[in-house]
Amino acid sequence: PVPYAAFLNLAPDFKILSFSPELFLERTDDDLKCSLMKGTARRDPHGTRDAEIARTLSDDPKNRAENLMITDMVRNDFGRICRPGSIRVDPMFHVETYQTVHQMISTVHGNLREKTSLFDILGATFPPASITGAPKISAVNLLRKVETSPRGVYTGTIGCFAGDGSFCLNVAIRTLLCTPEKTELGIGGGITWYSDPAE
Repeated sequence: PVPYAAFLNLAPDFKILSFSPELFLERTDDDLKCSLMKGTARRDPHGTRDAEIARTLSDDPKNRAENLMITDMVRNDFGRICRPGSIRVDPMFHVETYQTVHQMISTVHGNLREKTSLFDILGATFPPASITGAPKISAVNLLRKVETSPRGVYTGTIGCFAGDGSFCLNVAIRTLLCTPEKTELGIGGGITWYSDPAE
C-alpha cells in the first residue's frame, strides 16, 4: 500500500498501474507542495534491526546530501511561481516506512503568486526534480543523449484535477504499463560520486 497509487483503465487493452509512494505536486487553493523522495533502505524483518536501519538512513550523510540537493532544486522551481518568502520545508529528512523499504522525504511548501496557471506550474516544476538530478536542464539533456528508448509514463506523473483548480500528482515510479502482449516496468536509480555499488 502506497499513498499515491493509481489505476488507469484507458482502453480495453491498455492499463496503467502505479504503485508510487512519491508526491510530485499537490495544490489546494494557493498552497502548493511537493514531497520528494531521495534516500531508500531495505527493511529488515527483525524489529530492532529495522528500526536501526531507519535511524541510519535518517543520519546518513550521503542520503542527506542527495535529499538536500533535490530539496534545493524544488525550492528553486517553486521560486519561479510562488510568492517571495512563502517557500518552506517541513518536514525535512523525514523517514517514512512502507512494507518493504524505508524512504527519506522532505516536503517543500509554497504559496502561489496570483494568476499562476497550471501551465506556469508545470513549466516551472516538470519533470520531477527527484528523477532528473542537478542541475535539472543539463541532467535532462544528458539523459536524452544516453537513454536509448523512450520512458513513456515512467518518471512522469499521474494524477487528478478538480474543477476548483486543486490537483494531486504522483511521480510515476513503480509503474506498470499493461497490454495483452506485454507488461513494462521502468526501473532506475540515482548514482553519485559517493554511491556504494554493493548497495
